[in-house]
Amino acid sequence: MTGRSASGLRVLAPPRVVVPTGALTVRTRLRLSDLDAVVLRELAEYLSRLAARDLAERVALGTRHTAADFARRKRELTALTSSRWAGTLTRGSNDQWQLARRAQAAHLARLAAEIGTIERRLTAPVGGRDGSTRVKGYPTRRVRAAKQQRLQVLRARLSRVAADAAAGRVRVVRGGKDLLRARFRPDRSGQPAGRRDRPGDQGRLDAVIRG
Repeated sequence: MTGRSASGLRVLAPPRVVVPTGALTVRTRLRLSDLDAVVLRELAEYLSRLAARDLAERVALGTRHTAADFARRKRELTALTSSRWAGTLTRGSNDQWQLARRAQAAHLARLAAEIGTIERRLTAPVGGRDGSTRVKGYPTRRVRAAKQQRLQVLRARLSRVAADAAAGRVRVVRGGKDLLRARFRPDRSGQPAGRRDRPGDQGRLDAVIRG
């Protein structure tokens, strides 16, 4: 039974403190020598090439990918790196493919919604509203004509994306579009921006080690 004070109120139990697990996580920047930095950059580039190759294979397999394919990909990468790195790379490729599929489904939904909105507004008179649905039409004939052209573009785009989704194809840019643009935008010295040493590079090396 819970005890009560002289005024009749319940007395709160003392707080319980969770016993620490003993594990320790430290996030900090690495203080590397020049030689260590060269070794880690070569390691990062090597693993990046393996990851890109594995991702390309995963994308090519699409929805036909099976557990046997996953085991084979991991065995092949284990022979080139280690079991831990192979598991990290293959799981990363699988996660990236699944993320691309979810983005593809969301893109299809957005295209369908935009097409539906334009089609409903095209049924309404210019500068007025549809009497039954109260949908507002486009303000001028010029805007209406532009939206009709836009509708054709969206329908063609929807058809392409739907065909990719049905075939299990996804469009993946490894590293993101910003990195892709940086690689093809040379700086003043003529060196691709993606190859320059940037302030975040040290953190990327740190991320490679933690992986």
